[in-house]
Amino acid sequence: MRMTACLALIPALIAASAAVAAPRDQYPGDYAGECRTDKAQCALEVSMPNKAKEYKVQYVVADRFDFGKKLCVLDGVARKDPSGRFLRGTFKQSGMPFDIFPARGGQIEMQAAVPTPCDQLGRINGLYDPVGD
Repeated sequence: MRMTACLALIPALIAASAAVAAPRDQYPGDYAGECRTDKAQCALEVSMPNKAKEYKVQYVVADRFDFGKKLCVLDGVARKDPSGRFLRGTFKQSGMPFDIFPARGGQIEMQAAVPTPCDQLGRINGLYDPVGD
């Protein structure tokens, strides 16, 4: 009798655990992109959304050997577009718009209005690879 009661609970537990597990947000993380020069490294950092469902986005051009030496930084805020298929935002310093799209293999693609203040060293538009810690 106890075994039958336990077996009856298994489908309910499986359904409950599936309902609790939400899909992983594909945008938050650190990403590496290509720069215009081999003297710099370019990165895109996307934070988890806040309660207002806004993502903080930071584009960084840093010294090739020392990421702490930031040569140019653009801070932005983005939200998912109404379809939920990409992020749309603006950079705080310039008000320039940008879009971030999911790409293959965990990559993201940045499309921003150019020129940006970082264009001499960086190349903001293009694919960014995820960077693991």
